[in-house]
Amino acid sequence: MKEIILQIAGKDKTVLALVRCIDKLMAAEDDHSIWIRGITDSDYQDTALQQLPVLHSFYADAQGYLFRKGQITPIGKVPELNWIRLNKFLAVELPVSLLPGTLDTVTTIKLIPSPRIRESVALLTSLEVWKQYGETASQIRLNNLVFAVSDQQQVLIMGSPLPSLPGKEFWAIDSLLIPNGYEPEIMMAVGFLTAMHNSSNNSYLLADENQRWQSISKSSFVPARRSAIRLSSITQP
Repeated sequence: MKEIILQIAGKDKTVLALVRCIDKLMAAEDDHSIWIRGITDSDYQDTALQQLPVLHSFYADAQGYLFRKGQITPIGKVPELNWIRLNKFLAVELPVSLLPGTLDTVTTIKLIPSPRIRESVALLTSLEVWKQYGETASQIRLNNLVFAVSDQQQVLIMGSPLPSLPGKEFWAIDSLLIPNGYEPEIMMAVGFLTAMHNSSNNSYLLADENQRWQSISKSSFVPARRSAIRLSSITQP
């Protein structure tokens, strides 16, 4: 049985998270592209594989010769590269800062505008606004909230009901926080992202409209006591 080999652009590496769970796949990288092997015809019917931005696809025979689909003349050989398991190839160090000024990790999930407004579970606002609110809000209102502060003077508040403050609200699918007014173009991709970057379910993944995200440890959140809000500073996680 011939093996299918795919070639994608190096810049599209993060998209491979969609197929990371297919454990028999192997990957290798040259100066300009990424090669994927270990695929059979039946495997290639998988929806996740079909979504990859493939530059070229080939069939490889037992001797390693590459063929275009339907052709009998080889066009080359499987490149001699450092082939490794895809899950190791995609090993990624998660961002460690809480809420950076710029979210610089690109997701595999494209968010599109949605006419549907979901129930918000989180609010991103400024530390100044949060401190002002903490001085006037009743402790009863604060009791159902937790918050985390970044060194960019931003605060992520979670709980219900959320305070009516200026900022950006988020709804959630599992541990992925999505800006309200947006939704994933492909819902099934959410599972791949959370499985890859939050398999232990100890973090939230905060996404933005530009396909960037930040991992935030659940341990970074503290109860919204008035004393904790007053003591918050730009250096407190």
